[in-house]
Amino acid sequence: LCTLVMGKFKSNANGEDVVSKLVGGTMVFVHYRSLEEGDLGKLLIVMVDKRGAFDFEEGSLLPKRLNPVNTDALRQAARFDLTLFDECYPENNGHSYVDFIQGKSQSDFFKDSLGCTKDVDNKRSITEIFKAIESFVSENKLGRAIRENADSLVREFLDKKARDADDKSVSIDEIQNIIDSCLPKRSKHRGTFKDYATENEFKIDAQFEPTIYSATQALTISLVDEDKNFEIKILRGAIGYEKSNKPVIISSRNNEVIIKVSRDEYNKLKRYADE
Repeated sequence: LCTLVMGKFKSNANGEDVVSKLVGGTMVFVHYRSLEEGDLGKLLIVMVDKRGAFDFEEGSLLPKRLNPVNTDALRQAARFDLTLFDECYPENNGHSYVDFIQGKSQSDFFKDSLGCTKDVDNKRSITEIFKAIESFVSENKLGRAIRENADSLVREFLDKKARDADDKSVSIDEIQNIIDSCLPKRSKHRGTFKDYATENEFKIDAQFEPTIYSATQALTISLVDEDKNFEIKILRGAIGYEKSNKPVIISSRNNEVIIKVSRDEYNKLKRYADE
């Protein structure tokens, strides 16, 4: 397996678009597994500037030095869960079996050489998730309260995953579980969000990784007047009509937007309105 993978690395390294950009380094392959029956183990592939802590004795394969790994020398790394890989490949219909560690190298060469060429657009996936929620709730006439609850819980979940140092990966199945929790127990729409998003061609990757505040940004509506005198950013759940208790009120009268602010914020604005 290592020979095949190295063959792919060598082949890609000799490509016209890559060969002039590579500056050398070392590839380290580490296979380890538990004592559990049926565990195929995990394969760690690391690209480093210097072997350092990855230098092993011949035969015993014991580390020559027990120095900590110099993360500054780390370019990129990937860990394959071979048990999950055996279960999922080639349909790829389960949990992600590969995790990447991004070091100081930003090149796609490493991932491409491992066959991970799928274009995962995290920002697009998150934006599409909230578009799908809005459409799902509207089309099934589930009501604003459920949409706002789903928006809030999904946003909290994505923010939490963005801060998770061990596992940032999110699947649409996890999003469906959150939406199901917002629906009545006997709702016929429970367990249908994933299929709805797929059938309506929302562009959501099977696995994606949110960044901090990316969910909030996806839920934010920006308004700018024609003369660019102001720019307002509003969470869609904060908007309502005059009889609502929402902080941002819209009115069909002169296309007005009324924003409720604190007394201190009002006084800041008032001083510039006084003649």
